[in-house]
Amino acid sequence: MAQFADGQIAYHVLMLIGSAGPVAIYFLSLGLMNCSARPCLVSARSDFIALSVVLAPLLLWSLPVAIQFGSGWMLGLAAIVLAILFRKLVPGRSDGFVIYNVSRGCGTGLIDAIVTHDEAGFRRSDEDEWTSADGSIRISINAFVLLRSISIQFAGCPSQGTHESCERIRAQLERRLKHVEQLPSIVGAGLVFAGVGIAVVPMWLVTRHIQDLVDAVASFFG
Repeated sequence: MAQFADGQIAYHVLMLIGSAGPVAIYFLSLGLMNCSARPCLVSARSDFIALSVVLAPLLLWSLPVAIQFGSGWMLGLAAIVLAILFRKLVPGRSDGFVIYNVSRGCGTGLIDAIVTHDEAGFRRSDEDEWTSADGSIRISINAFVLLRSISIQFAGCPSQGTHESCERIRAQLERRLKHVEQLPSIVGAGLVFAGVGIAVVPMWLVTRHIQDLVDAVASFFG
């Protein structure tokens, strides 16, 4: 019974490490990006996949319950549903970008300068929205203050023209962002501290239950 309890403790510690580790790395990465001198531009697809990888280990907490009360075909069905849902939610290559380490005003000004001056045929239809002259492409911005980032979405009929317009705007953004310089932000420092704080908890648990982990690994291979 004591050996079973030790194994349970080791299992939960490993699960916590596997769940908290990616989250800590994610917050540290965001914090370091927000502490740099220049904004960072990534595609919406890459940003979504990175966030999915961070949150995926959290699903493992439900695996023991599913194994205990479910069956093999139910687990397989759940995996298929999650795979289909992920495929539906993942943005396309021309669906937009995410700019980290930038304020709402700066990001909006950059997009407005590009689509109304460098990219002909767009007009500003709202405070955070631009529409092409023929109405086939709509560009909108959403700001995330806590992460100090803005999301730029392209909506409209998927076509070669939409893809080319997206690529041109991305190239213009990359060129303009090279000339943006700023001081490290308070948000970046807060994200770094949050990442360190999240990482400290599993590390503390490892030092507290190191013998349980050693025994569990030894019994698994022995």
